[in-house]
Amino acid sequence: MKLLFLSFLFIPFLGFSQVGSTCQDRINGTYHCLNEDFTNWDMQISDTLLIQVNKEFDLKITSEIVWNSECQFTSTIVKVIGPQQEHLLGKSTEVKITRLNPKSLAIQTEEYGELVIWNYTRKK
Repeated sequence: MKLLFLSFLFIPFLGFSQVGSTCQDRINGTYHCLNEDFTNWDMQISDTLLIQVNKEFDLKITSEIVWNSECQFTSTIVKVIGPQQEHLLGKSTEVKITRLNPKSLAIQTEEYGELVIWNYTRKK
């Protein structure tokens, strides 16, 4: 269940700053998840791809991103490398960026009918 939650992932941080007008341009980078029980996940994100890696479980999930608005996108899993996670292929998740600054990222997703906030810190 934790692995499925992870697949839509994403999120925030150490400082408080409002989302600016250039989420799509500023989000590129590598992040480390701060959420309890998910600290073994890292996320690499660009304009078109989201890659989540869990070294503990030897799992890598690659998703394509389609931007719906400046700070919202749909993430669809297109490739899974890891044990018994093929059922995730094709899963789409709506992602809203709620905070983005040079040190951190926060995103909001809906998992099993509940809103989930994912907190990330940017890796150097």
